[in-house]
Amino acid sequence: MDICGGALSKVNLRVHVVDVDSITTNDNLSNFNCLFDIPPRDIATNAQSAEWGPSNTWTPTPTNDKIRLFTRMRVYQIPASDCRVDDNLSPQATITGAGDRFRDGTSSSAVANLRATGQNEFIRIDVELVQLLNPQGVAQTGKPCDPTGACDPFITAYLDADKPLASWPGPKTLPEFTKVFKASNTNSPIINKNITKTICGGSVNKLNLRVHVMDSDTLSHNDPIGDFACVFAVNYRLVAPDISSSDWMPTQDCIALNQKNDIRLQYRYRVYDIPQSECGIQFTPKNQ
Repeated sequence: MDICGGALSKVNLRVHVVDVDSITTNDNLSNFNCLFDIPPRDIATNAQSAEWGPSNTWTPTPTNDKIRLFTRMRVYQIPASDCRVDDNLSPQATITGAGDRFRDGTSSSAVANLRATGQNEFIRIDVELVQLLNPQGVAQTGKPCDPTGACDPFITAYLDADKPLASWPGPKTLPEFTKVFKASNTNSPIINKNITKTICGGSVNKLNLRVHVMDSDTLSHNDPIGDFACVFAVNYRLVAPDISSSDWMPTQDCIALNQKNDIRLQYRYRVYDIPQSECGIQFTPKNQ
């Protein structure tokens, strides 16, 4: 199996065994689930230097003590050219590597920049809060923040990669959110602040930048302006090789939660590879 620009942490080799009998009906012997972990540190630099792992023994489903299946596995990087694509394909055509297939309009130049799974698992995600849009200057209830002035927005946030689809506020409590931005007497401030998440040797699919916005008033109780969920998925085929070549995705709106107003919060994000050394890992190819 070839993985062209994706990320895997586990693989299940599903095996079906039958007794092929040309005289009578073929009988089922057994079914196997051969589940492997893929540690990024064990990925060899090429097929020549890749070593086979130890042999594993599997029992069938349903269990039969008299039947066993033995397997072993090796994992190695492949050149991006192995994930080649014909530029003449239409946007709905199938892009074919030696294994997995994708349907989109990716060009051959983009495919040439695909990295192997092990490299993609050392990435950094930058999420930028762009602007809070609250032209009416109201709180979460729909009432004005200040009868005689504008809001004083105070923003805290948490970039959730652990349970991004969990209900608000997610794995952390609001006091554990990070302070991101504060402004005075401004309803719709430009924020332009980054929240960063580094993935070291793992993989991530969806992320949720959870944002809590308060009206910070020193004279009265702080009133909530809004809670937001900024959910997005990482496309590993668009991971840049480094920060200097990374592009921001288009600006989009977060999802407003439990609000009785039209307040909007805008964000954008980018994803790029980082050296394993930034995760404190010194990578030594197996052929050395």
